[in-house]
Amino acid sequence: GHFLWNFKSGLSARGYERLNDEQAGERALREFVAARPSAAGKVRPMAVSSWDRDPWTLGHLPYRAPGQIAKFGDVLGKPHGRLHFAGDHTATLMTGMEGAMESGERAALEVLQA
Repeated sequence: GHFLWNFKSGLSARGYERLNDEQAGERALREFVAARPSAAGKVRPMAVSSWDRDPWTLGHLPYRAPGQIAKFGDVLGKPHGRLHFAGDHTATLMTGMEGAMESGERAALEVLQA
């Protein structure tokens, strides 16, 4: 391939939210070359996307504190009148894209059943 994807999450992503795209790309490149010195001078950042800095997402995955799943687990995905909600934050089995797909299927079935 021609591309190398570099995903940062958890503690390894700490501080990236304060960087602009150029700074984030440079930091990711430094970290990559530190782990794989033979890549020095052979790769370069092409694009940066930050879920944390995206005003429509403000983060990557939903995190639930202890007890919140039992207390609120089925609340976010419940229909409200004719509105049906989907997204990985409403999923019950998975997170990320798999959770989004799971909840999309659930919401679609709810619409069909309504």
